[in-house]
Amino acid sequence: SWTERRAESYERLALLGDSVLGLSVTTHLFPLLDAETYGAGRLTKIRAQAVSGRSCRAVAERLGLPERLRTAAPDDVA
Repeated sequence: SWTERRAESYERLALLGDSVLGLSVTTHLFPLLDAETYGAGRLTKIRAQAVSGRSCRAVAERLGLPERLRTAAPDDVA
């Protein structure tokens, strides 16, 4: 995902990460939810909620990721 402008590289990686997360959640949900009750539209809404920033933040906080990242960061990073 290299580009001359680093911000573009991060944007490309974010797009890739979002896609991988969406695929992972879909792969998990698809066999769990009954096809007659959970059609494509409903599955799409459930997946969107599961991968939303709010949901990801809640999971990260439950896992203690913010503190782990702060602890692992080099001392010279603000």
